[in-house]
Amino acid sequence: MAKEFSPLKNILIICSDALNGWGGSTPRLLALATGFSSMGWHIALLAASHNVKWTREKPEFIFPGKIFRTPMGRIGEPLWMNRKGFRRMWRYWNRMVYGSSSIAPAGKRAWAARALEFYSRDIREFNPGVIWGISCGELTAVAAAYLLASQLQIPWVLEFQDPCPSPGYSLDDASKKLMKDALHSSSQIVTTTKAFSEELSKHYPAVTDKLRTYYLTFDDSLPLPEPSERDDTQLHLLHMGHLHGGPGRNARTLVQSIARLVKRSPDVGNRINLRLVGRGNGVEEAIELAKELDIADRISREYQVTLSESIDEMNRADVLVLIKFPGEKHNMQIPGKAFQYLGRGKPILGIMGDCEAAHIIKRS
Repeated sequence: MAKEFSPLKNILIICSDALNGWGGSTPRLLALATGFSSMGWHIALLAASHNVKWTREKPEFIFPGKIFRTPMGRIGEPLWMNRKGFRRMWRYWNRMVYGSSSIAPAGKRAWAARALEFYSRDIREFNPGVIWGISCGELTAVAAAYLLASQLQIPWVLEFQDPCPSPGYSLDDASKKLMKDALHSSSQIVTTTKAFSEELSKHYPAVTDKLRTYYLTFDDSLPLPEPSERDDTQLHLLHMGHLHGGPGRNARTLVQSIARLVKRSPDVGNRINLRLVGRGNGVEEAIELAKELDIADRISREYQVTLSESIDEMNRADVLVLIKFPGEKHNMQIPGKAFQYLGRGKPILGIMGDCEAAHIIKRS
């Protein structure tokens, strides 16, 4: 079969959990692909299949290249098991039958190994000259990028959109070896925070010269909101994105603060409206807390919205709310939403400790 493109300017991006929503990782991936495409590169994406149901605007519609999705989910499971409870069953069964190493990131039953089989069988015609592997806090796509680049003997870039391992987790011996081998074999290592670059440099000093920090981006071509006539007696706060609730990212402090303000200064507190756009237990938690504190009329919510709708939501707000995971272990993460907010030119209320994300917001 004839090659579809010359490999000279072909880049294959590998991100197992890609374009499954409009979270911070999706704008980053689209910006990366669009940037290379604008310079004349041919782009392809290798990702896992998923069961996310879309009835409106899909991220795939604006990806500037080919998308190849493997017939299995992001840990190597059949697509019909691509749900949380079923994935646990699949992991347990493979550990019992094939051993724990079989589903480690580079294991024979894991997504990386099976993605390589899929590449060899179904997408060899793309013939990349460079591979760009993206980690969102795990080593699934890292393993695939490392193994495929080694097999094809081509350069590859390792990008960490989030620290790896994710805060609160640790790497087993096999994953530590994979991490070390991948870091040393990559041509360049990209991180989204200086704090994580420094952490990698401390633990892997030999790769220090390959480390580059590039913050997430925002689309500065989008027009800023125009002044419009509105009710100046109301202050509209907006939080966009997932709220985990419990000890994770949550809006409890903000809801409690609004309740205290309503109680102490009703004339001021009753002018504040908080809108939560997104999903997660933390949204339900905030709504229930608002009811308990008798300020349910101050809180509104919306479920998943499209990219264009999210921009409209931000344009209508007076203040954009940015909430980080609490705790020092999360200081090496910067919410991707921060950069989307910066592109709207609105005041940002950051609920977080002293960290790199806070310094960026202050400088803005």
